Amino acid sequence: MRSLNRRFRDKDTACDSLAFPATQKESSDNSNGFSDNLSDGFSGDFSGEFLGEFLGDIALGCQGLQRTIERHRLDACAHLSHMTIHAVLHLAGFTHDSTETRAAMEGAEEKILVRLGLADFPPLASA
Repeated sequence: MRSLNRRFRDKDTACDSLAFPATQKESSDNSNGFSDNLSDGFSGDFSGEFLGEFLGDIALGCQGLQRTIERHRLDACAHLSHMTIHAVLHLAGFTHDSTETRAAMEGAEEKILVRLGLADFPPLASA
């Protein structure tokens, strides 16, 4: 993941998930080609606005995800679902470059997690 992040985003750090859009959006706010222009008009009802469209690819860093799950004692399925949702939302145009875009993306994540029954999933109890 660090190699992918360095190669495609010029960031020399590992991350849990990366999104590779099928097409790059033009954006004057963001030099890496990612844009949140789709999220501006996104209704948030998830009723199929992107149904049937190929949005791109995602990469999930299993080792990083496992470390996060263990460190924070998270439910593995819930955390993997959350990171997958996060990456797919990037493909749909969401970003978290500013307070406003972060709030919009987190709101969308929460709506999806609620629909999946995974919202506010507590960390695992101590053994």
